[in-house]
Amino acid sequence: MMARGDGVMRLDETVPGSSQGGGTMTGAKTVRTISYPQLVRSYWIDYLVVILMLVIFVGTSFIHPYERFIYDVELTHWLAYPTTADTIPSWSVPVYSLGVPIVTFIVVACFVRSGHDFHQAVIGLLFTVFTVGILTNLTKVTIGRPRPDFMSVCFLNGEPVFASNGNVLCNNLVSTPKQLRDARQSFFSGHSSVSAAGLGYLSFYLAGKLHVGDRRGHVSKLVVVLLPSIAAIFVGYTRFCNYKHHPTDIIMGLLVGFFFAYFVYRQHYPRFSDPESHLPYEFSRKRVVRQDIPLQDRPSTERPYGADVV
Repeated sequence: MMARGDGVMRLDETVPGSSQGGGTMTGAKTVRTISYPQLVRSYWIDYLVVILMLVIFVGTSFIHPYERFIYDVELTHWLAYPTTADTIPSWSVPVYSLGVPIVTFIVVACFVRSGHDFHQAVIGLLFTVFTVGILTNLTKVTIGRPRPDFMSVCFLNGEPVFASNGNVLCNNLVSTPKQLRDARQSFFSGHSSVSAAGLGYLSFYLAGKLHVGDRRGHVSKLVVVLLPSIAAIFVGYTRFCNYKHHPTDIIMGLLVGFFFAYFVYRQHYPRFSDPESHLPYEFSRKRVVRQDIPLQDRPSTERPYGADVV
């Protein structure tokens, strides 16, 4: 696959109906051109789905969480940590989860000159992050687990107050309604899940581009591939140190993010051990049809395992 300066991508395919030296019918190379507008039109349903998921993602952020019953022992043992500032502010999560991968896709696109690859990478990334974001928001408001700093957010001077039904009664006038609502949204960590979704997807993208599954064991490749995922795990560490989440919140968030990142990535790209793991589906295979040659005599179109891919 190649990209020309006129905005048209080219895909070489072998089709029957031509002869080469000696009069033998072996198939002739033809070029199928796909313009960027055609590419966009072919994925219009996907764009609608991604836009809809973005709207749902934002909308679920304003749902009031379930106010589950909190026992005394929970307040004194697990929810009495002080409130501290966020090491990684919430506004920065979509910036590095989407911005860093997209910038990387742009840099790669400048070298491989493939608009289709850039398109598939971006649409897969957006779907991953928005899906994980929706699942995270819905889980938070459905379970309503208090954060480790719940007491300092809910109660004035940290002194528990209880309603007639025995449940807690927040009386901290310093805390805003948003802070009180957010104090009951601990499980699972949104910072961890969204970070793992975006940066995990970037790790898988780089793994395919660098052919980490070629059985050659280059440590330098692994450093580049693992760096985004390590950064996502580090974000999870900060949520524990800031007393914003319990350990299980962070672990679950990371698992969900990485799982969806890999699952969606594989919808667009081959496995890492594939010789063409650097190419997105649809244009990653050249179809060969030679009806005049017996099946047992047809040459294989597959490259040897581990062969160099240009």
